[in-house]
Amino acid sequence: MPTFYAYGADYSGGEFAPGQLDAFRASGGEDIRVLIRYIGYPSNSKCISHYPGAYQDLTGSGRLVLLVHEIDHGDPAGGWDAGVRDAKTALNDARSIGYPEELPIFMSADNWLADQGISVPTAMAYLKGAASVLSVGRTGVYGFKDFVYAAQDQKLASWFWLCGAENGVRDGIHLYQMNNHPVTRPNGFKIDIDKVYFDPDDFVGGGFLMALDQWKQDRIFDRILSMSEGVAGQNYDGDQYAAEKQDRQQVQSKLDALTAQVQALAAKLDAALPVPAPAAAPQPDAKS
Repeated sequence: MPTFYAYGADYSGGEFAPGQLDAFRASGGEDIRVLIRYIGYPSNSKCISHYPGAYQDLTGSGRLVLLVHEIDHGDPAGGWDAGVRDAKTALNDARSIGYPEELPIFMSADNWLADQGISVPTAMAYLKGAASVLSVGRTGVYGFKDFVYAAQDQKLASWFWLCGAENGVRDGIHLYQMNNHPVTRPNGFKIDIDKVYFDPDDFVGGGFLMALDQWKQDRIFDRILSMSEGVAGQNYDGDQYAAEKQDRQQVQSKLDALTAQVQALAAKLDAALPVPAPAAAPQPDAKS
């Protein structure tokens, strides 16, 4: 069982101001440190992008905001193509609100796969499509055990958010949705409380990248992408540097082997050359 660190909340009925979350805690509610918010469709009131400035207000209050994409319960049914489409939609909207490039975007299966007529391979193809856009390191998974466990076991994502029975929480799970829908005040819309199994303080503020000017963040991001895209036979995602190190080691090994062959050949040539006769010692001049 992973270690519990904090409470989070996810919701679709509206948006909070930081003061409302503070009031919720003061009234006896949980101290909510993480918000998981929908993204991708600014015209939809369930998305945080529908509320200009909300992302900055919430993160400015010292809370961590993570993003999730969901159209409906059957999102993974479209396989690879749907995963690519949904991830691009989510990523473009996430960038529009200033969401850090190092934080995850969760892809959803908000029901048991079998109940939606979706096979596990099809659902995993959906995640592979999403990861081709986001990278595996940024791809998150939300759903029941059938979806989350398969993604975790096949290493198709790096962030895992589980719903359903709490006894399904196992090592590697980052969030658990408690499904209790409390009514919050003063705005009155329903939310889910989540248990958070990582320290949100490690991510608040976005780490060193968010301390940089935006143009510097963009340049670093573009450079990272350029190292892993468009090179035939190379698709290393977060392992790009390790792969390049391995390439250098292979080149060095070949150079070492070539050097040894040249040295051996030189030794053979030296052994094959005739040894020159010693020069005759000079004789003294004859006396008359």
